[in-house]
Amino acid sequence: MKKNYLIIFLIITNLCALSYIGWKQSQPVPYKSELRVFVEEIARITGESPDTIKEEIRTLAKDNNLNKMEAAQIRLRDAILSQNEHNLFQE
Repeated sequence: MKKNYLIIFLIITNLCALSYIGWKQSQPVPYKSELRVFVEEIARITGESPDTIKEEIRTLAKDNNLNKMEAAQIRLRDAILSQNEHNLFQE
């Protein structure tokens, strides 16, 4: 009889654990995505709107078979290089 209660207890515990894991994964992430951070940094450097930058990243990723993070890294590198060139010519 005790064995039956133990089995029922383990089944209920596993169901609760699985439902908690499913609930936890469905919750929104409380921090910004890395892609959004890249877009905001590029917008800060270049002064362009984030929507324009997102579209450029999508196009760059699509044209070169990259994922969006790789395209965002390339776009950020280009923004930093152009800012450095601009600062160099001002001096």
